[in-house]
Amino acid sequence: MVRPAGRGATDRSGVRKAFAILRLALAGLGAVGLVADFFYTLGFRAFQIDNFFAYFTTQSNMAGVVVLGLSGLLGLAREREPRWLSSLRALVLTYIVVSGIVFGLIAVEANNRGVRVDVPWSSALLHFVIPTIALLDWLLGPGRHPVRWRSALTVLGFPIVWGVITLVRGALIGWYPYFFLDPGQVDGPVAFVLYDVIVLGLISGIAAFVVALSRVRPLGATRSTEWRGPLARLRELVSRRRRRTAPAPSARP
Repeated sequence: MVRPAGRGATDRSGVRKAFAILRLALAGLGAVGLVADFFYTLGFRAFQIDNFFAYFTTQSNMAGVVVLGLSGLLGLAREREPRWLSSLRALVLTYIVVSGIVFGLIAVEANNRGVRVDVPWSSALLHFVIPTIALLDWLLGPGRHPVRWRSALTVLGFPIVWGVITLVRGALIGWYPYFFLDPGQVDGPVAFVLYDVIVLGLISGIAAFVVALSRVRPLGATRSTEWRGPLARLRELVSRRRRRTAPAPSARP
């Protein structure tokens, strides 16, 4: 069966626009989740507005709203987003996925200690639903570029700056967004350092995973050398070296 001319390009355009709309919807969900979570925490007597914006989850999801919204808008207008935006999406995706994992671990630890942790729908949306869908969009959605590995080296910059500011602010006001940052809630300096090293290691591992996923050819993308996996590139490198080192054929008499 002969496919009509231009049918493949039309299909790819449809897939790209569908994922662009998905990113815009995710950005909208993120905004709704942030507003709803703000009003939920507003009901607590000890709630302070500036403390809400001090959470890593809040800041990473605010960044997610902006980045996903921008990626969605560009996805409606052009085939590929800028390479810098793909790198930025990888960083923000890492942060929102890590915030969900850390929240889940905190909830499990609190349950083990007999402490009740309420998870309103807004919190579930920010910590679990949006990170999961955003991760699937990153894997399958067209329009992104493969992210360079050196881009992952910058992933710790924001968490470290955020952590330092949080520690200084916590020492001044006596409040920390997470127990493992509060010297009074951990068992000494060794445990404090251990918790922080584990979190930084988790961030680095998730970043490496996200960068590796960026090498997978997304839906609707044409086959090209850009989407070859590491094994294919390694085989090509070995083949090139063999050709270079192979002896030249002898001249026939």
